[in-house]
Parts: sequence; C-alpha cells; structure tokens
Amino acid sequence: MTPKTRTPIKDIPVYSTRRETRSATKDKRDADLRKIRREAEKRARDLKRRREQATASRKPGAPGERKDGSLHIAFIQMGQGDCIVLCTPEGRVILFDCGSLGTEKSDENLTDEQADQVLVDRALDTLKNPKFLGKVNEIDILILTHPDGDHCNKLKKVIPDGCKIYKCYHSAQFGEYTGGGASTFLRKKVRDPAILRVVKNHDPNHGVNGQVTLNGTPVKAATDKEKVDRLDGKGSKDGKGDQHGILIVDEKDCKVSILAAGVEKDYAKDHATDPNRASIVTLVEAFGEKLLLCGDATTSTEEFLLNTAKGRLKDLTVVQAAHHGSITTSSSPDFVEWVNPKVVVASAGMEIKKHHHPSHEVIQGYVDKLEKEKRTDRLKDEHETFVWELNKGGNRSRGSVWSRRKVYTTGSYGAVTLDYPES
Repeated sequence: MTPKTRTPIKDIPVYSTRRETRSATKDKRDADLRKIRREAEKRARDLKRRREQATASRKPGAPGERKDGSLHIAFIQMGQGDCIVLCTPEGRVILFDCGSLGTEKSDENLTDEQADQVLVDRALDTLKNPKFLGKVNEIDILILTHPDGDHCNKLKKVIPDGCKIYKCYHSAQFGEYTGGGASTFLRKKVRDPAILRVVKNHDPNHGVNGQVTLNGTPVKAATDKEKVDRLDGKGSKDGKGDQHGILIVDEKDCKVSILAAGVEKDYAKDHATDPNRASIVTLVEAFGEKLLLCGDATTSTEEFLLNTAKGRLKDLTVVQAAHHGSITTSSSPDFVEWVNPKVVVASAGMEIKKHHHPSHEVIQGYVDKLEKEKRTDRLKDEHETFVWELNKGGNRSRGSVWSRRKVYTTGSYGAVTLDYPES
C-alpha cells in the first residue's frame, strides 16, 4: 500500500488570523472619506474656475440680450405650477423650478396632451429668449426649491437639447425629485460635485439649533478669494439680529443669496407639508432693487425669514407670493405688511380647480397693502386677476380682483417679465 504524501508545511499558505481593531478600521475609513471629500472639493473648485473663466469670456450682449448689463426675470405661465428664469447683469442664467400639474386650455378643443404641449412650448420659448439663454445654450444655476411635481416635472421637456447645467441647489434628498423623471435626467446633465443639497434653518435666537450647510458641510465665512457658496456677510456682527445668507452669485451689480432652505420647525402651525416648509427662498439684490423668490414657502418659513433676515426683507421691490398664492399655508399678514413690495407675482393658474390657487384673500391683501401705501406707480388700465373666493357655504368659487396695482398671477396675466434698471 502506497502511503499518502503530505504537503510540506512550508508549502501551505499562511493566513494571518489577526483582525484589525475597530479603531484602526475606523481610522482607515475616515482617512478614505477625507480623501474622497478632498478630491470632490478639488473637482468642484476646478469646475468653478472654468465656469468663471467661461462667463468672463462671453461677449457683452446688445440691449435686451444675455449679459447686456441688466437684470432680467420672467415668471413663466405654467398653470398649476412654477417656473422662473433669471439672467444677471453679467449673463449668468438661473432657472428656478419647472413643473405643472394642470394648465389653462387656450382652446377647448385641445386634448390634455395638446394643452400640456402648449405649456411646454411657451416655457421653452421664454427660456430661449435672447434675454436668457439666447445663443448660449447653458444654464449656470438650477434651483429646485422642493420636490413637488408641479415644480420639477417639466424640466426634462423644457430644458433644450444639448443645454449644459453647471450647478444645482436642492432642498430635499435628490432622489425625491421624481416628477417627470427629474432627478434621473438631471444626474446626466449636472456634474455630481455641483449637485448641492442646501440646508439653512439655523435660528439661534429662537431656540432652533439648525444648520447652514451644503451637502452636509458647514458653510464657511467668505474670504477675499472665495465668496461664492460662502456666508454673504450680511448678518449682524453680534449674531443677535439677522443671520448671514449663503451667497451663490457675486457680481459687481448683483448678489444672489439663499436665505432659507430645509426649515423644519412649524413656527406658525401652517397646515402645510414638510417639503413646502423646507422650500429654498432666494433673495436677489441688483441696482438697489430686492427680489424675493419663495417657491412653496409657508407661514412658518415666512416666520423663519422674519426671525433671521428681517432687516433685509423690508420694502422689497418684488415678492413672489408663496405657494401659488395660497391663503391656507402662506402670505401671513405680518409678512405682507413687513415686506411691503412694489410688485407681487403669484405663479398660479386661472380657473384650475385642483388646489384653488390663488386665494382671493392673498391677491386682495396685497392690493390693499399697495393702496394703503398710496404708491403712484399704478398701471394705466385696470387688469383682472382670477381668484378663488370663499363663499357662504365655506367652499371656493370663481371670482375676480380688478386693480391698477402691480399684483399679477401668471394664469390671468400671462408671463410676467421684469427688467432692472427699469427703462
């Protein structure tokens, strides 16, 4: 019988049975994360530098064109939805939301699909206007105020083919922007380091220990070399008054700051959804004018703004009536009284029953406020604004507000386009 041969001990692979300690594993993981973060920050800086160089190299536009030295903004007619496009004096285009859950039919013979296509074409025409995209098929910044479908579900249809998007700020988890396949579409359009979740809900003077962060990283103070995506330095020095905003555009004649995002505290018991309360609210300051764009902000968001940015919000030039002019959730009397705007725009449809926007109380309230101020900048002729009135039975029914004041809804007036300095 032939004896079995044994494998020499020296030929048997030797494996270490010693396992790394938890602390060593954690240290390695933390080091890897720091490396990933540094690489992402470097990519973001490189992208930012190239964008600044490209913007600076653009030729100045003729009057009425992108980069003509003026601020242009259009509140696009989206029915029950929202879409705003803005161009800064130096030619940076910012798109705020783009969605709709119902539209006015210009022709009763149109099918729902045909009416929707009319809406998309209208938005696309505005976006391609020489004041905005013009010949440069690039959007510098996309702001997704919150993930409701009527704010994001038309992005894929409205953003032109081949259009580049260089930065995106959003208030919720990015995957929550599912309307119209928005998040999937945008992940292919926006370079990942430039997709930034913004949270600005810190209210220390009212017991809210919140955050001021971009992708979870605290926003730092500005330096001489780094100002964008930094604190804008507009807060009080002692921290007892206004808080700093997050500066996202820094031009000689135009500054754009985020004043609220991710607000969680229900200050006012606003009967609203958490995503609406968390809407991004943006302040645009140019040529001495101030424009406040509110998304679906609620009365609690408004209270947060008055707590943390009150001095900056006094006597606005333009305010977007929050949440499509809903009295149920937004436009509190204290907020309307304080911001005291010259121009009010509600992104709301006409005779669309889905949510009964805009409310009579909001539109009439702003008209009354402007009348109370006895402003002389009336329109030449009265215009009719469709509203939903509260009837004796406690339901909403069709109504109108007639006024010469600059209080508009996109459903009744059509797209509202404003230019500053005013000619």
